[in-house]
Amino acid sequence: MAKAQLVKKSSVSSSEYENYLDERSLLIDAEREGARAFDKYILTLAAGAFGLSLTFMKQIAPTILAETKILLLIAWAFFGASILATLISFLTSQKACRKQLAILENDADPAARNWYARLTAWLNVTSIIAFICGTIALASFSSANLMTVKEVGMKQEKQAQQKQATGINLPRPSKSDKEAGYVPPRSPKKPASTGKN
Repeated sequence: MAKAQLVKKSSVSSSEYENYLDERSLLIDAEREGARAFDKYILTLAAGAFGLSLTFMKQIAPTILAETKILLLIAWAFFGASILATLISFLTSQKACRKQLAILENDADPAARNWYARLTAWLNVTSIIAFICGTIALASFSSANLMTVKEVGMKQEKQAQQKQATGINLPRPSKSDKEAGYVPPRSPKKPASTGKN
């Protein structure tokens, strides 16, 4: 393997080889920056989804359907798994770099197995899949409860229209009012005619 690399190096000029090394370095930096941005965005989006679900429950749909609670719990579990996988991948990524450095320093085969690198890749895939599943579960929960909010709003509007059609409904005294001796006022009598025209 080392002989093949030496032959390859000798068959190209030094300037071409330097260009190759520069391009390779740029690609490695771009990959590293992409991985860093990926981890940052997954953490931000998963944590933001937690906050969004709480805001939805408090302000938009305070009364949620009992059968949709399981969807919310599933969404939270997936978002938690996504955050956890991303955080663990930070540690395994560091271990993978140390392991690869040890492989290079010991003049071992560069293609030697680096289990930490594979574990980091697996954790990254897990975090994105968990995030997607959590988003689907949260979207299902939100749409089901938004329909309920809409139906409740339409029902209240219909009741208000019926009240307007039938006239003004006076509130009836509660039990506590009756026990306290509340007596509703009598309806006014028609004024007696004074005989004056």
